[in-house]
Amino acid sequence: MRNFVKLFSANVIAQVIGLLVYPFLTRLYTPSDFGLYNLFLSIAGILVVISTCEYQNAVPLPSDDKLAVGAMHVGMLCLVAVTALQCCLLPFADPIARLFGSPELGRYLWMMPVFVFLSGLWQLLNYWFTRQKRFGAVSAYQISQSLTGAGAKWLFGFLRVPAGLLYSSLIAPLVALFSSLLTGGRDVLLKCLKIDATHMRAALSQFSMFPKYSLPKSLVNIVNCNIAVLIITPFFGLATSGAWGLAMTLGFSPLGLILNSLYQVLFPRCAALVQEKKPFLKQYRRYLLIVTLVVAPSFVLLYLLMPWLVGWFLGAGWDDTALMIRYLLPSFAMMCLVMPWSFLPDVFLQQKYALALEIVHLILRVAAIGVGVAAQSIQVLLIGYSLCGVLVSLIQMIWFWNMLRRYEAGLAD
Repeated sequence: MRNFVKLFSANVIAQVIGLLVYPFLTRLYTPSDFGLYNLFLSIAGILVVISTCEYQNAVPLPSDDKLAVGAMHVGMLCLVAVTALQCCLLPFADPIARLFGSPELGRYLWMMPVFVFLSGLWQLLNYWFTRQKRFGAVSAYQISQSLTGAGAKWLFGFLRVPAGLLYSSLIAPLVALFSSLLTGGRDVLLKCLKIDATHMRAALSQFSMFPKYSLPKSLVNIVNCNIAVLIITPFFGLATSGAWGLAMTLGFSPLGLILNSLYQVLFPRCAALVQEKKPFLKQYRRYLLIVTLVVAPSFVLLYLLMPWLVGWFLGAGWDDTALMIRYLLPSFAMMCLVMPWSFLPDVFLQQKYALALEIVHLILRVAAIGVGVAAQSIQVLLIGYSLCGVLVSLIQMIWFWNMLRRYEAGLAD
């Protein structure tokens, strides 16, 4: 409980800092600045997932620290290879940038390998610190990254530094890494510095399922999250992409914090009930009823107040963000019903169906965005995107219900 509170508190502090700085940033940067920033992070986010081939997930698993270090070093080798490949592509920065409809991005693609390397390195260290129960180092990273990122964004914006948001995306993880390394302890770091080819080969063999199965699922998931920015930018411009990024940040981040907390509470509770062979469909029904009664009137009120709220929080010139949040509210509302229960496929070993649904969701999203592009209407795109979210959440809700019903029927037998 102490470790959970430490990590959760750090996450809350980091999220609050990240959100509270936006009223200052939107008065210093233009929607196009945010659009360039969102495009950069969307491309980089996909590369970060690929960079370690998911070997960071293997670090906490072995009982032997030496095998865990071997898995960490395999992930590090993958990270270096992906970073080197990106560096080889830098001479083609301008054609790559034009491919995404943003020639300006070409001037800053040199930052991409640095960002991916820093982010991938933290993924590996994060799981190593978690294995060693150095949760203070994880908390230090979260808070220092948020503080440094917020301060750097404000300072660069105040000084009118071109692409200040991008420069801050390099400075924040770099400072956060140093902060976590100082907090993590010299003894813990020395353990993971000893390279042993034998343990690396053993880890490569024993945990081969991560690049084979976990990586494709994570890749589909991250593409699903970023596909809108990657398509909106070349067809609707950086300004629209910037408004979209802010809409997702302001609309989903506070909600995601609550839903992730519920997930963390429900997951171990329900997993224990399954181990004890106890039913919990009744709890699921009660959850759906209570959340529906809370969310329905709350989201109607948010829909009515959204233009005023966004204008007050972000300032003038962000009307598109308010419009986008309004369109996305139905999909956000449905997330409240299913996201805290998304652990059920793991509990009942239904991961392959979860992957299939994720792929279907991606296909539906691309189709909805394609219709909006064909109609040359961001409103059509938003309606289709939101309806896809509602539909997939509804499918998940019914699937979860049937999963629990079959589980309880098995208990009766």
